[in-house]
Amino acid sequence: MIRSAILYHVYSGHLFFTAAALFVIGALIPRARVLMLLAIPLAALSGTPIPLPIIILVTAAITAYFIAVWRRGPPRRGALLAAAVAVTAVAITVAFELPYHFSGPVVPRPTRLFVIGDSLASGGFGETAPWPVRLNAVNLSRPAENAATAREHIASLPPPKAGDCVIVEIGGNDMLNDGRAKEYASALDALLRGIHPRAIVMLELPIVPGAWRYGAIQRRLARQHDALLVPKRLLASVLADPRNTSDGLHLTERGHAQMARDLAGYLNQ
Repeated sequence: MIRSAILYHVYSGHLFFTAAALFVIGALIPRARVLMLLAIPLAALSGTPIPLPIIILVTAAITAYFIAVWRRGPPRRGALLAAAVAVTAVAITVAFELPYHFSGPVVPRPTRLFVIGDSLASGGFGETAPWPVRLNAVNLSRPAENAATAREHIASLPPPKAGDCVIVEIGGNDMLNDGRAKEYASALDALLRGIHPRAIVMLELPIVPGAWRYGAIQRRLARQHDALLVPKRLLASVLADPRNTSDGLHLTERGHAQMARDLAGYLNQ
């Protein structure tokens, strides 16, 4: 269970807030300054897609802090000012990231529900009822689906009606198979455009280190297409529990049940 808790803490993005707290402690307590150095790789490991302007701001503030603190004989007032600037920059970053970890609004109860996803939604791995079936959705998911191939399902959707909703669980294969982020962005944009004017619920991906662009793309396109972005902690909580998967990725009966139960709240079910 300790391993599961650690995995959840990392892939839910909560590790980012731990890193921020360590940084602030290190900045305010001179003897704990080493925590600031530890916080930087932990923040990167969390897979948090911080926008470039904020990264530049934080990097400049941190650099200025270390110059002020470790140059020979720094004035105390200068060191305190540099610490205040660095902590403020980190606080701005936390304020920007925090809203992505709240549930946010839910869509009205759908009259017709569709799911476009990959093997996490398709079933076919020993379970009897994948989570789209448990939500009474039309399941258009296929194993190994990516953003480009998922666009084929747009033609399978019936003409839109009021109350239609489409859950999009796509992007894991693009990210894990070393796909190109630019191609992923183009394909996902086309997919979401094709789904309109139906309501869209998109599951945010738990991001592996080095794949931050995929998270940034999801967030940008969710805003652009007015999609409800479900925080990545939902998928992280399911996948981190070994009882929910048969191989660390494909869901068991228990995993599908938890997915359906957790998603139902976003659908007013």
